[in-house]
Amino acid sequence: MVHFVAAAVAGIVIATFIAIPSLFATPEPGVYQFHFFERFFFVAIYFLPAYVVLGAPASYSIRKLVSRWPDFNTYSVNLFFYALAGGMAGIVVVLLFGQLQSLMDYIAVFVIGSVAAIFYFHIYLLTVSLWKRIKKPRPH
Repeated sequence: MVHFVAAAVAGIVIATFIAIPSLFATPEPGVYQFHFFERFFFVAIYFLPAYVVLGAPASYSIRKLVSRWPDFNTYSVNLFFYALAGGMAGIVVVLLFGQLQSLMDYIAVFVIGSVAAIFYFHIYLLTVSLWKRIKKPRPH
């Protein structure tokens, strides 16, 4: 459950960050510019499904994999696996739906996927921390 909540929060946060520059853009005459909500929904349409369909199951799998070896269940090992999974997910999506011309295009997609996965990982850590704080019984 926490994985899907983190995926939804990550999608909303990244859509907000990408839409914020439209608040400060000066309109040019005769040129249509996207407003905040238009840009927000356009980005959310693409990022929310990606985080929910790819991010949440991958996060669950990484957590299961890393939890088998308690000695390696550290921040840096988790960060490495999230970055690797995000990069590989980006490459798989491009191989299925797009066409890239050069090796640099594939490297760029790998890096973008890794950054998106690392962003999701940190949102997940924040969500787990808040989830534990909310679920913890308070003394009367």
